[in-house]
Amino acid sequence: MKFSDLLNLKYDRKRDIIPIKVLRKNGVAAPEEVLIQFYSDHGRKESFQDQYADLDLERIIWEERKISGKEIIDCSYYKEFSSWYEAVKSRSNDWKEKSWDCIDVRSNVVSNWKENNSWNISPVFINGSLIQSNNKYHLVEGHTRVAILNGLIDIGIISESFQHIIWYGDYIK
Repeated sequence: MKFSDLLNLKYDRKRDIIPIKVLRKNGVAAPEEVLIQFYSDHGRKESFQDQYADLDLERIIWEERKISGKEIIDCSYYKEFSSWYEAVKSRSNDWKEKSWDCIDVRSNVVSNWKENNSWNISPVFINGSLIQSNNKYHLVEGHTRVAILNGLIDIGIISESFQHIIWYGDYIK
């Protein structure tokens, strides 16, 4: 099954998502967080179809991986999201006035960053070669989280060597 085939599955018209049970019933295998963040939430979105239509979902093996902040912020991502990414990244410029509160308005997000120096839900990456990127890590979902990390690394709040957990997908070798 290709990512583009997700468009043929039954979906929740009100929320424009593909329910997890529909994905599972149709043999889409992935960890729950990947199913939710990538296939369910974004399987019907045009910008994601533009990027990932040809991905062979049956060949992708998903794993949790712990990697450095430097590896993460050096990732590639869909350039159409650049303005959003840069806007979120720049939130850290208000650190002196707002401390951790500069990164987000959601208290649970702020408290998790403050306590753990990382996100509460791991972002989703694939091997860049799956979409003709030269980067080992290509960000699929989690642009806000990665941009926050990038900003905090830039201003020296989090070390670029600090390790973070991500979801990483690559084709079976």
